[in-house]
Amino acid sequence: MTDAFEDKIRLALSTRAETVRPHHHAYSDNRRMIRRAHVRRRMLVPAVAVATTGAVAAPFVLIDDLPGTGGNGPASGAAELEALMASPGAGTTVSGRLPGGGGPFLPEALGNDGRVLGRSSDSTVWGAGPSDGAPRSLGVRARGGLSAADGTMTWVEPGSWDLKCGEPGKPARSLFQSSEPSLPVLNSGGRRVWSDVMHQPLSGKGCDPGRSVPNRTKGTLGQIIAFSHPSLFLVEPRTERVVREVDVTTGRLIRTRPLPTGVKPYPEPPVQKSGSPGGPDFRLEPQPIDPKVERERRWSAAANQRVFAWVADRKLRTRDRRTGKETSVALPSSMVTPSKAARWEMTAGRHLIAYSAAGKRDGAGSSVVLDTRTKRIYTVPGPAYAAGDWLLWPAKGGYRLAEVKG
Repeated sequence: MTDAFEDKIRLALSTRAETVRPHHHAYSDNRRMIRRAHVRRRMLVPAVAVATTGAVAAPFVLIDDLPGTGGNGPASGAAELEALMASPGAGTTVSGRLPGGGGPFLPEALGNDGRVLGRSSDSTVWGAGPSDGAPRSLGVRARGGLSAADGTMTWVEPGSWDLKCGEPGKPARSLFQSSEPSLPVLNSGGRRVWSDVMHQPLSGKGCDPGRSVPNRTKGTLGQIIAFSHPSLFLVEPRTERVVREVDVTTGRLIRTRPLPTGVKPYPEPPVQKSGSPGGPDFRLEPQPIDPKVERERRWSAAANQRVFAWVADRKLRTRDRRTGKETSVALPSSMVTPSKAARWEMTAGRHLIAYSAAGKRDGAGSSVVLDTRTKRIYTVPGPAYAAGDWLLWPAKGGYRLAEVKG
C-alpha cells in the first residue's frame, strides 16, 4: 500500500454512509456505495431509527462544575499527585534522557503492567518500567501503533501497515494487515482494540490475530474513541452523529447517544458532480473536507468503569456511566486543545484519567489528571499517562511512575 492509497480510502469513507467488511475488493465496493449513499441519504434516516430502537436513550442531565483543589479550578503542580499513590514517595523515576547522550526520552504509551514506551528520532522504540527506570532499546522501530499491556507490546514498523505484537520469549507476529498506525491501540480487560486503514474496529486477546468487531447496526459502527472492557466506544460524527457503546466480544449495542456536549458534528462533505443528471455517466464524487474544518472538530476521550470523559470546546467533561450525570471544568489557559495540538491523547486507568497535549509533535506540552473518584483535577507540565493502577507524570530528572492508591 501507499500513502496515496490510504488517502483515497479516507476520502471514500468521508461520509461513513455504509460499511464494507475487509476484503480485497473493499475499496471499489465502498466507492460504489458512497456514490449511491449521497443520492439516498434522506432514505437512511428511517433505517437509522430502526437500528437504534434497542439502544438506551441518553437522559437529560445537568452539567455541574468539576472541583479542583480548593474547589476553584484545577490544582497546579505534580507534588499533589503523590498523595494519590499507594505508597507516597515510592515508585520509580523514569529517566528523561536516553542513554549515551541519545537525546530526550518522551513517553508515548503506558501499559497496565507499568511499562513505558517511547521512540527516539530514528523511530527506535525504547522501554522502561517499575523495575528499571533507565530507557533501553527494545530492538524494533515504529512509526505508530505503540501500546503495552499484560506483558505484550504492539507497534507498526516504518514502511509497513502490519500491527505487530511481541511478548517475552516468542517471535513477533502480525495481528492484522492494513492497520492504521495513526489511530490508537487501546487495551482493557485482557483485550486489545485497534483500527484498519478504513477505520473499522478490530479486537483480539494478547498476541492472537484479531478480527472485526461484530456489527449489529444498519450502518457503520464508527471510529474507536475509548475502551473500558467490555464497552467499546465508537463515534460516527458525519451521518448519524452519534457515539455508540458496543460490547466488544458480541457486538451487542449497549446504548447510543448523541455526540457529547461541546463536540461539533461534521458538515456535509463537498460533492463534485460529473456527467448528465439521470444518465448512466452521472457521478457524485465526495471531496475532502477543508483541513481547518477537520481541526476544529478534533476531540479526545477515554473511559473507565466509572466515567466516560472527553475534552472538547476547551473543557474537560465527564459523564457518570451509571447515572448519566455530566460534570465539566474549563481547561487552564496554558493547556492546548485537540484542535490546536500537534500531539494529543487521553488515557484511562482504574481511578485516574489523563489528558496530554503539545503544540509541537516533539514538545513536552502539559497535562491534566482527573481523579474519577473525587472529580478533582491536577495540572502538570509535560506528558502524563494513566493505565490500570499506574500513573506516569513529569518529575525532576524525568518522570514518576507509581501505583495509584486503590
